[in-house]
Amino acid sequence: MPADTNPAAGLDALTGSRVTGVDRSDNLVEIRFARGDDRFVLRAYCPLRVVVGGRIVVGTADCQCPADREVDPVAAYASRTTVFDRNARRLSALLAEREITVASALVADATGMVVIRSAGNLRIDLVPACSGPVNAWRLSTVNAAVDSTVDAAVDSTVLAEYPPARRKA
Repeated sequence: MPADTNPAAGLDALTGSRVTGVDRSDNLVEIRFARGDDRFVLRAYCPLRVVVGGRIVVGTADCQCPADREVDPVAAYASRTTVFDRNARRLSALLAEREITVASALVADATGMVVIRSAGNLRIDLVPACSGPVNAWRLSTVNAAVDSTVDAAVDSTVLAEYPPARRKA
């Protein structure tokens, strides 16, 4: 999928795939998917939450909270002992046990908000929170043999018009 692909069309690639994991790297959250030999990773640079049965089970704000309240938040982040890390590990273990497939993946509005729904009760929301032309998320195809990105599929920057068009009064 070329980088200039329409984000809505690019996200269609996730339909029918399994949600396989949730993790983070320095400044982003990664959601991993698989369908047959195809592997995808959705990298969120914006706020993200995973909702199961109407309850948020993991969200980007959890990165600021140590799982042990006695630990310094910066130290917890560096040692991967935040609430996010704990809950992402639990969710990833659950995803490994169960086959949770994507029923729909769509760009919900012009801001680039993404809503991914499973065939069951799991939902992933990505909420761009910047007014400028910042890449809020990116979907990539991954070469599983070497775990490297081989194709930057789609991203949210094609949705941004910055500065916004001025309206005449």
